[in-house]
Amino acid sequence: MRPLVRRGMAHRMTSGVNMTATGTPTLVKTVGVFQLWGIAVGLVISGEYFGWSFGWLQAGTLGFLVTTILVAVMYVAFIFSFTELTTAIPQAGGPFAYAHRAFGPVGGAIAGFATLIEFLFAPPAIALAIGAYLAVQFPGLDPKTAAVGAYGLFVALNVIGVRIAATFELVVSLLAVGELLVFMGVVAPAFRWEAFAAGGWAGRRISASRRSAGCSPRSRSRSGSSLRSRVSRWQRKRRAIRSARSRSRISAAY
Repeated sequence: MRPLVRRGMAHRMTSGVNMTATGTPTLVKTVGVFQLWGIAVGLVISGEYFGWSFGWLQAGTLGFLVTTILVAVMYVAFIFSFTELTTAIPQAGGPFAYAHRAFGPVGGAIAGFATLIEFLFAPPAIALAIGAYLAVQFPGLDPKTAAVGAYGLFVALNVIGVRIAATFELVVSLLAVGELLVFMGVVAPAFRWEAFAAGGWAGRRISASRRSAGCSPRSRSRSGSSLRSRVSRWQRKRRAIRSARSRSRISAAY
């Protein structure tokens, strides 16, 4: 039978291999502790790369810090609750199995449909975010093409097997954690609390205060066009360097 995956545990049902004394098929574990850790971390660490910037913009540094602490407390409670549920109800149904045990068939159906909708829409959203991120790094790349490629890769890995998909996510999670640690190590020597707390509760209101302080729309337009021109010059420079490298490779080949 096909692999079954759920949050918290990953098992594989086999037909006619592992049977109980009554002839009931049993579940065989296929992923380890570190792979489960990679799946759990991979579910939430993408916010460090894609979603947190909007939080800083809206809430400011100190406001978003308070929000982060509250969410961290919620996740700690969620982790311990889910750990208890996975050990008490070892079934491959995830939230459906837990809600079915607690609230009956109707509650189980609601939880099952909610989980289905989450897993149905989350991969395309992640793929689109990856495509947009790659388009920033490689301006000549179409974001939609990159998103379709990332989505196809995720589907192929899960079709091949749960163990392969979990190992891939573990590697990506380790790289993401490592990159964040490198970033923190690079910026830590220049950290100043005064700079971090400046306008920490204002968020988007900082721009309004700057406008009231005399930053006219014309000056903002000039600064925006200046930024766009600098980005354009940087992109042209990158393209020139790449073309020069390709010409040097061709000449070396001949």
